[in-house]
Amino acid sequence: MQISYHPLARQNWADGLEFYEDIKTWAENYEQSDMVPGASNKKICDELVPLLLHWVPGIARPFAEHIIGTIMGSHLRKAMV
Repeated sequence: MQISYHPLARQNWADGLEFYEDIKTWAENYEQSDMVPGASNKKICDELVPLLLHWVPGIARPFAEHIIGTIMGSHLRKAMV
């Protein structure tokens, strides 16, 4: 996926909380800079959603699609359009 964790290249953290803060900041920055709409993202979404809904009864699929969209979160949802 070629995701760079370079900003987290620090060797030692004082504790788990410091590591958590670093990874949280990194993830928020990554979402804003790299989780953007693209044709490849749309293609993945178009293949993934039917796979996730494979065992969902037909009558419940529209509802389940909305649930999937909600679970994705706003940045991922925007990137998948």
